[in-house]
Amino acid sequence: MALHVISGGGWLGAAFCMLLIGWTNQDLTQHYAVNLVMERIDKFVMVPVPLVAIATGLLLSWGTLWGFFRWYWVLVKQVTTYALLLLAPFTVHEWIVQMTNLSAAGVAGASYGDVQRLHVLASVVIVVTGAAILTISVLKPWGRRKQSLCRPSGDAEHGERGKLQRSLLAVNRQIGMDEHAAQ
Repeated sequence: MALHVISGGGWLGAAFCMLLIGWTNQDLTQHYAVNLVMERIDKFVMVPVPLVAIATGLLLSWGTLWGFFRWYWVLVKQVTTYALLLLAPFTVHEWIVQMTNLSAAGVAGASYGDVQRLHVLASVVIVVTGAAILTISVLKPWGRRKQSLCRPSGDAEHGERGKLQRSLLAVNRQIGMDEHAAQ
């Protein structure tokens, strides 16, 4: 769970840094260098860190009482995270590359400013959405989904998956997260 929280927080922090860098990058002599930094953050943080958050989220959903489909808040987090991860490479990444190319060619003014505004706007959306995901993780709003849509409770009793779930359930009890706390 710690790796899930760290990766989610890291993703939000990196997105906030990208927003601040993009928004405050007003010095024409610094555009190219700053855009190179944003490209590195995008490549080495904004892609792999969300993948870690998703992978750990899937493991937590599979191996704990939260499940994949039992709780509305888990579904909202999953769908929102997947949407961000699918959209960002085709928008924010491309705008960063465009800003780097424009600044390398010495292009400034309206052309650069238009792309920069798109990047800043998209970064605001990512930061606000990331903060909402983090808030949902803490508050765990909305209730449990109807039991008929969830995995039957007897599944944990059988097979290898059941052994893992029983082990994780024991760990959950040790850290104070039992079935009642999950509600």
